[in-house]
Amino acid sequence: LTVHALGLDVNIAEKPMEIVVNVIDQNDNKPVFTQNPFNGHVHEAATKGRCMFMTVTATDADDPNEYNGIVNYAIISQEPQLPKPNMFDINISSGTICVRETGMDREQWPRYTLLIVAADLNGNGFSTTGTAVITITDSHDNPPQFEQTLHVVSVPENKVGAVVATLTVTDGDEAGSPAWSTKYRIISGDKGGFFNVSTGPSQLEGIITTVKPLDFEKNKKYLLFVIVENDDPFVGYLPTSTATVTVNVEEVHEPPNFNPKVKVISKPKDSTVDSELITYTATDGLRKP
Repeated sequence: LTVHALGLDVNIAEKPMEIVVNVIDQNDNKPVFTQNPFNGHVHEAATKGRCMFMTVTATDADDPNEYNGIVNYAIISQEPQLPKPNMFDINISSGTICVRETGMDREQWPRYTLLIVAADLNGNGFSTTGTAVITITDSHDNPPQFEQTLHVVSVPENKVGAVVATLTVTDGDEAGSPAWSTKYRIISGDKGGFFNVSTGPSQLEGIITTVKPLDFEKNKKYLLFVIVENDDPFVGYLPTSTATVTVNVEEVHEPPNFNPKVKVISKPKDSTVDSELITYTATDGLRKP
């Protein structure tokens, strides 16, 4: 304010002077969350101290340089309270939420709801509450398992593309994710490369087919060992599941074969009628009765 004094009934005025009035802040505003609820995501395999996956913020209309306008944060409840009641921490000043305890399991507890309080005056003044919803995302912590580990099948010889067996599995990870979809390998029993295993349309089945003709006379039985894995690598060490497939080759009736197929002979000039010129020998791969 600019003020000056005037003499009463005289033409005398004091030199103007400046008066500064400082308005002192009063704590008359409570904190207000910038949104409600806050939403965040964290992997179920997150380690203790994992932060920066979400931050809650609240504003206060009071002086930001005084305690009246400085907001502190605290977690007052967690739902569900499993596997421990205090799975998360919050930075008192920044509102950043961190993982406090390990053991999260998306398959059992896919979501946590935290009730957050924001208060001024070092947490002792006006307060307001809001919620933070934390969605637990899938980590690859469930290996696929064969529903049946022993298979005995029969396949006709000489047939390429024949379906040998369909191996179904289960997986506890999130359906449709790379941690859930499967792939298969034959790890033993197919030195000749007669078989192939591919992932079926459901993504939870391995289909074994023949890629070369099988020959009953050369090999009547194959013992295949098949392993199942996921598209994503495992988190830490997880045991893999193996299935054993016994493939019995079925005999198919085949015509006899001359051996050799072509013979060249010379006929002597003095050959007589009914004299023997050559003997042909044919073999049959069928088993003797």
